[in-house]
Amino acid sequence: MKETSVLITSDDLLHNIAEGIPVRIFWKDCEGRYLGCNTLFAKDAGLSYAEDIIGKTDFDLGWKNQADLYRSDDALIIQSKEAKLSFEEPQTTPQGHTIWLRTSKVPLYDASNKVIGILGMYEDISAQKNTEKKLTESEERLQQAQTIGNVGVWDWNPSTGDLVWTEETFNIFGYKKGEIKPSYELFLKHVHPDDQDILNNAVGAALHSGAKYDIDCRFSRTDGSFGVANAQGQVSYDKAGQPIRMLGTFQDITERKQIETKLLKSLSLLRATLEATADGILVVDHAGKWETYNQQFIQMWNIPDSILTSGDDKQALDYVLDQLSDPKAFIDKVIELYENPQKISFDILHFKDGRVFERYSKEQRLDEQIIGRVWSFRDITDKHQAEEKLLHSQKMQSIGTLGRWCCP
Repeated sequence: MKETSVLITSDDLLHNIAEGIPVRIFWKDCEGRYLGCNTLFAKDAGLSYAEDIIGKTDFDLGWKNQADLYRSDDALIIQSKEAKLSFEEPQTTPQGHTIWLRTSKVPLYDASNKVIGILGMYEDISAQKNTEKKLTESEERLQQAQTIGNVGVWDWNPSTGDLVWTEETFNIFGYKKGEIKPSYELFLKHVHPDDQDILNNAVGAALHSGAKYDIDCRFSRTDGSFGVANAQGQVSYDKAGQPIRMLGTFQDITERKQIETKLLKSLSLLRATLEATADGILVVDHAGKWETYNQQFIQMWNIPDSILTSGDDKQALDYVLDQLSDPKAFIDKVIELYENPQKISFDILHFKDGRVFERYSKEQRLDEQIIGRVWSFRDITDKHQAEEKLLHSQKMQSIGTLGRWCCP
């Protein structure tokens, strides 16, 4: 009680103390009327002079919305004769803004040790509260980002062995935050046995050379299931060159790996289908650049490896055109289709060496958007020659019939 009680023997002494320290100070009687304050407090209250506060109550000032809260605290201190120290409370400024205070209040005694009011002081901690709020919001955003991306962050001191996990790191392994004490040994225990040496060697190399590591590894969860994670780490050193910190991430990429596996299977199936067809297939983008093709296409057009490996589409096109009987008609059709990307085309190509191809073309779409064109070529040389022979035979038969009719 003695430590938190104030004995007022002189108004002048109180005034000198109040004006000499950089905090807001005020004192009230037991009815909640202000008996005085320092200049800093008067400015907060919107008053020109400290004397203007005398006789006013909290209901008369800009923070009247908090008056009941303040008076409740005052009454409790007066009745209990106990101080209330370093608590936070809001205050409305004369401009209508809300600020935050760190306040302390103690009973105010007269010479006969009777409680005659309260003495209070506070400091404006709005900037600190705003910083804390931004920090909290930043941490929440970081946690949300980690949760959405399945990314756990860890911070390890190799010298002491201290290891800190974020909440998502616990979640990835199947723990609740704080359920267990993180350690490098526990972390390594959750790595698949076949991948432990790989990860351990990567960590060791990073500690030795300072190089960042970035590897994929399998890991186990507390429920016995396995997943795949991307593990990364970077070492920090002190001035003596000793490793003092390794900061890293552990991202659960199980779903991504599953999608990649399915995609690879789909691509493998597509490639097998392309290679199994008797037609030559060429897929180009919207600008006409070759995207993919099957071996049948290469064989049908006799395109040499030197052109394929060069990646020069113009050189490949020139090589194709040089084989055709009517290269201009070929190019005109290509231009027409690129100008009308939704158009489907079918025509016949004649080669200088007598071969004949059917050419079929249709747009390639992705989510209803045209992204290129698929060309299909079928060698119908034998069919064409057979049809010509049949036509010739029919023509000769007609001539013979006509001759018999004319010369009985």
